[in-house]
Amino acid sequence: MVYLLKHMDSITNYVLEGIEASDEPIEGRFHDLRNYALLLHAIIKENKEQKEDEWIKENINGIIYDINLWS
Repeated sequence: MVYLLKHMDSITNYVLEGIEASDEPIEGRFHDLRNYALLLHAIIKENKEQKEDEWIKENINGIIYDINLWS
């Protein structure tokens, strides 16, 4: 998250001041920002899936009981 925000800050400064503040071209900052955003998205998605899996594991007996009642 720190690196994502660092690149966002560099892009914001470039937009406001028109100056590239490092040796890396601004296009590289956009590529890095995209990659960090994709990584963050994957982490969030994985975290949600793990929470869903944990909820199912914690509630499996009740789920099976409900399924048996419907059968």
